[in-house]
Amino acid sequence: MKVSLQSIQWLLFILIGSLVTPISIGAAFDLPQAEVAQLLQRTFFIIGVSCLLHIIVGHRLPILEGPAGLWWGVFLAFSGMTAMYSQYELLRQLEMAMVLCGGMFVLFSLLGLLEKVKSLFTPLVTGTYIVLLVFQLSGSFIKGMLGIGYMGSAVSLKVAAASLLTVVISIMLSKSKRSFLNMYSLLLSLLLGWGIFWVFGLLIKTTEKPDEVFAFPEWFAWGIPQFNSSIILVSAMTAFLLMINLIASIKVVEEAVQRPRQNVYRAAGTVTGVTQILAGIFSSVGAISNSHTAGFITITGMRARLPFIIASLLLIIISCFPLLSYLFSLIPSPVGYAVVFFAFVNLLKSGIHQLKESMKDEWRVIILCMSLMAGVGVFAVPAQALVSIPVFLLPLLNNGMITGVLTCIILEQAGLRSPKQ
Repeated sequence: MKVSLQSIQWLLFILIGSLVTPISIGAAFDLPQAEVAQLLQRTFFIIGVSCLLHIIVGHRLPILEGPAGLWWGVFLAFSGMTAMYSQYELLRQLEMAMVLCGGMFVLFSLLGLLEKVKSLFTPLVTGTYIVLLVFQLSGSFIKGMLGIGYMGSAVSLKVAAASLLTVVISIMLSKSKRSFLNMYSLLLSLLLGWGIFWVFGLLIKTTEKPDEVFAFPEWFAWGIPQFNSSIILVSAMTAFLLMINLIASIKVVEEAVQRPRQNVYRAAGTVTGVTQILAGIFSSVGAISNSHTAGFITITGMRARLPFIIASLLLIIISCFPLLSYLFSLIPSPVGYAVVFFAFVNLLKSGIHQLKESMKDEWRVIILCMSLMAGVGVFAVPAQALVSIPVFLLPLLNNGMITGVLTCIILEQAGLRSPKQ
């Protein structure tokens, strides 16, 4: 019973982390609703396979594999190039980009590059990464819980009230002294939040349901990958930046599960490369390990691998049954944001703890301030302002978290010292 409930809770947590990206990409490329549903199905498949491969032969940690924010940004950037190419030409180029990125990732891993990059992740860099990650996603959380983009483009006080009530329930359950309520706080919060939205009349009705009972995710749904010379640089830059994400996620979650440091980076990098290739083949979005899993583990105390393995298998099965994928896609997005809100609060807390020791050194405080300013500043740059930037630089310049982390690494490794020293 315990393993079953934990597996369901992991499944819902993984699903919540997988819903938003394919829907937003479908909207950006103006895909028909039926194709968005198929993209969602293929995303579930890739995420399930990625989670399963990592927990068995990769980093061997229960870490949510979700659509990479870097790829999300690249997709959105490419969606603005429809004046030069058709939407499906661009999507086929993105298939090629993910395949090339995966090949480079495998090569980087086998050459031991991840181990070298790992040594750069000091507590200052890791703490900066966590803080910027939460800052990056906090805007999406607040917009989602206010109902922006759910039932319209304006704030909905009704949605905001229902979301706030769900957040309060989530916090109360996670802080409960009863171990059952604490361990299954996300599952219970999601069910109660869904019920609250039903009572408030906030569930979106849709009449489009899939016809097929069983359908294996389609290969090359957007067509055969299309090569473009600029894709090589996009893939190389994305592969390097995804390495930073992967290393940071492993370090953060290792602390949450209280596992001794292990040298899993070569295996984890190889698996990540393989899953990028699979994402290109299955016309989906490349996945990456998500460090906010640490907040979820801290709240629920679920550190065992078996429930995570079962949840991954269930997600793969769901992806082969379009009706099941459709049913899970009906989870109101504001409820999803509300139930994981407190997990991100705990993640931010761990980031601040990482930075405590660095606060005793004046120069490291300066590095932190400069890194946060650089990262948060890039968050404020509108996407349309980057239209004249070379395509291969977009993964860096439209991602404030990566910009801030690279700033931190460069300044700390420069070996500079404060005037006092």
